[in-house]
Amino acid sequence: MKHWLSILALLVAGGLIWWFRPDGVSLVRGVAMGTGWTLAWRGDGVEGLEGEVARVLERWEGVMSQWREGSDLSRFNRGEAATEDLVRVMELAEGFREASGGAFDHRVLEKVHAAGFGPAGEG
Repeated sequence: MKHWLSILALLVAGGLIWWFRPDGVSLVRGVAMGTGWTLAWRGDGVEGLEGEVARVLERWEGVMSQWREGSDLSRFNRGEAATEDLVRVMELAEGFREASGGAFDHRVLEKVHAAGFGPAGEG
């Protein structure tokens, strides 16, 4: 029951935010990588923006998802060669790891799974 009340409260809050949004604010929404996204801006709307954003996010989900068996990342984690897109992401991640002195470390998959998160875990 508590779970349903939380969901109802979120839906009501979202509806109120939509209803009372400031004049001149355009919104588009969608779902990607298991969560919702919202873009808000002032000015004229852009026809087809929602579909374009959804296509770009879908493309990158196909590269980076650890939940999709066929994603570039999932295939790489099984020992297959990295795609050009995944290589670029890994290069950027390695640059962040080096620049942060290891505070940002993209090489933590085993630790994530050991903690019970990700597709191999229950978190």
